[in-house]
Amino acid sequence: MITIRPLVSTAHCPTDDINRLLSELSSSSSQKPATESELLGLIGNPHFHFFLATEQKLGAERCAGMATIFFQRVASRWVAEIHDVVVDKQFRRRGVGELLLDRLLAEAERYANNFKEKIKVDLTSKPDRIAANKMYKKAGFTLIATATKGGTNLYRKIMTPT
Repeated sequence: MITIRPLVSTAHCPTDDINRLLSELSSSSSQKPATESELLGLIGNPHFHFFLATEQKLGAERCAGMATIFFQRVASRWVAEIHDVVVDKQFRRRGVGELLLDRLLAEAERYANNFKEKIKVDLTSKPDRIAANKMYKKAGFTLIATATKGGTNLYRKIMTPT
């Protein structure tokens, strides 16, 4: 069974596992691996939320995927960006991406309700990530800008307080 939970330490998903997941996002060899210190700095930021999808099997926990959302106050409003949504190849087509995205959107809804204002949530995705692009549309994101050669699609969803 897959569990989605916040990353609060690298004990639950070692830095090597996180870097392995991140490497599935990009074939670029210039991507610098994250250090444990950098990851701990991120999870120490109260407006940065890092979620893991894990599976407990035979007493061992495996990292199935990850996703992050960052909230920032700009002069006129709160905004959010989703980054690093990735599911391990072994766990794809099992709904793990949807579970992660649902958790990110629940966090955005919590912010909208807490601050009693709409929150614009943006994310980007390479056009060749067909399943991911389909998932974002299914989750209610609107395609704002289509990628030019080598670029990414821009999606947006507005979270309204309830």
